[in-house]
Amino acid sequence: MIVLFRKFVNWFLNLLYGRLAIFYNTVAYIVSMGDWYQWVFQIEEFLNKDDKILEVGIGTGKLIERLEKKKYFIVGIDRSKQMLGMIRSNFQTSNLKVCKADNLFLPFSDHSFDKVVATFPSDYALKKQFLLDVSRILKLNGELIILMGVIFSQKGIVNKFYRFVYSISGQTKSKDDSEKSLRSIFGEESKMQIQWRTNKNVEICFIRIKNY
Repeated sequence: MIVLFRKFVNWFLNLLYGRLAIFYNTVAYIVSMGDWYQWVFQIEEFLNKDDKILEVGIGTGKLIERLEKKKYFIVGIDRSKQMLGMIRSNFQTSNLKVCKADNLFLPFSDHSFDKVVATFPSDYALKKQFLLDVSRILKLNGELIILMGVIFSQKGIVNKFYRFVYSISGQTKSKDDSEKSLRSIFGEESKMQIQWRTNKNVEICFIRIKNY
């Protein structure tokens, strides 16, 4: 039953990035009790105003819009034409630098960016091709920063419900299990750092990988 539910979740997420993109923000609001973009915006802690930043998988453009308004230099890509269409219609007067591109094959020159960021990415972020291409376009000592997910850490019926739903959908694990899973994917000896940040009722998991 759990396996079937997880297949349904993956199927629905694919639709949400495509034909159902118009409902993305509504679904994000529901599954986060309204805090989805507050979680996403926490990644700004790791960025500097003099960084040249690439956001991979920009979704509906909330993060790139926020950072562009704060005068960060940021470029965004997404493989979903529906998401990009929403961005262009919602932010018609902005100077957002966005384009359609395959997340696994980044269309930029070597050593172009100081930071590459992704928030709540799909499985592309764990693929070797993505990590290799990120390493190629990052400058020396540049950094890949990914918001991997959240854990509902507080007590209470509502938090327990969300924790249960996230668990059976395969979207979250305990802190220890999350770290073990990430280290098994990236390797115990990798340059990856795992960092947690508290935001209201959740713990947010970030990974940071330096480009040496």
